[in-house]
Parts: sequence; structure tokens; C-alpha cells
Amino acid sequence: DRMNPQLLFVGNDTGIFVTVDGGERWVKMNNNIPNVPVHDLLVHPRENDLVVGSYGRGLFLTNIAPLQEMTGEVLSRDAYLFAVEPTAQRVPWSFGANDDLFADAHIKTPNEPGGMVIRYYLKDSGADGARVIITDDTGAEVARLDGETAAGINTVVWNMRPPSAGQGRSGGGSVLDRMVPPGEYFVALEVGGEVFTRAAVITKTQGWSLGPFPEIIR
Repeated sequence: DRMNPQLLFVGNDTGIFVTVDGGERWVKMNNNIPNVPVHDLLVHPRENDLVVGSYGRGLFLTNIAPLQEMTGEVLSRDAYLFAVEPTAQRVPWSFGANDDLFADAHIKTPNEPGGMVIRYYLKDSGADGARVIITDDTGAEVARLDGETAAGINTVVWNMRPPSAGQGRSGGGSVLDRMVPPGEYFVALEVGGEVFTRAAVITKTQGWSLGPFPEIIR
């Protein structure tokens, strides 16, 4: 991996193995990947996605940005908050849209999570709760989320809506009224009596259903 030369992947007849220390120790990647021969691996240079070509089970895709930050020093810590990748708000639905017009007539694959993905590492499980707090550039709190406390990498997804926003398609006001504006935010992880912070950015709001143009920037 060009972002971290110590991060290496190898595929063999039973799946994928990864090392974060240049090959001193290898660990099998079991995250939703079956025991299947892996014939090709590629790291997307822009998205930091690992693309896996298997024999007989198709393609697999996962984001490896947290692994690119993982070092021996990080693994020795009790907790660590990974950098938050810039996120665009997607608006896939509006009144009158035919999002599901063809139902299952066409092959569909899931999109990446529809929100800001926040990942953190815990050395041990059983911590007394993990809380993620998002504030805007004025310091005002805009979201508070409860996270998992399993050992390893945990993930929470912020839907980029203020607490008072309506949920789903039936919320009051326009679609844009139910989202926070693009801009700079801050993510804080509170766990084990410590606080870890990272900057975060919502880059834009995009969606073909927002108006005469397929993309708008507020």
C-alpha cells in the first residue's frame, strides 16, 4: 500500500491475509469474506478501497483507510480515533422519483453507507461505553451517537442530520432542511475517561433529484 509501506496484503487458496508491520505478523481477514481462493488484489489509489478478485465467488470490496493508519504504536494504545474521510451528502430520493421502478429486475449492489463513517480502535472489549459527539465550526453540538465497545475496529455512521430533523421520506420540510449544511465539523470520541478528536468535512450535497442540476453546493 502506497500510503503505508508496512501494510501488505496477500491472497491464497483460503482467502486474504494482512500485515501492518511489513510481514512480521500476518492475520487472516475474515470480515464477510468466505474461505475462497483469492487470485487478484488491488488498492484503489483515490478511494483507499481494497478490491478482491476471488475464484468462483465474484468481487469483494472494503475500505482500508483505518488499516493504513494502523501501526504498532496505535495497536499498543487503549483507544484510537481514525481520521475521518471527507464525505458528500447523497440524496437518492425525492417525491416523484422512480428509484425502485424496476424492483429486482436488475442486479443491484449495496452502496457505501449513506453518512459520515467514523471508525475507532479499542485494544480491549468491555469499555464502559463509547460516545461519539459531532460539533460544528462554532462548537455547537449537532449529533451524539453511542458506539460499540468490541476489541478491534468499531464503526459508527452519522446520517448528517441535526437531532430535530425528520427521519425517512416523511420528515417535514424539504430534503435540504433535514440535513446539516456542508462545511467543517469536529468528531470527538469519549471512551475510557479519555477524549480523542478529529476534524471532519462535509464536502457537498449531491443528488439528481435536487433541482435542474445533478449536483449542488450550498
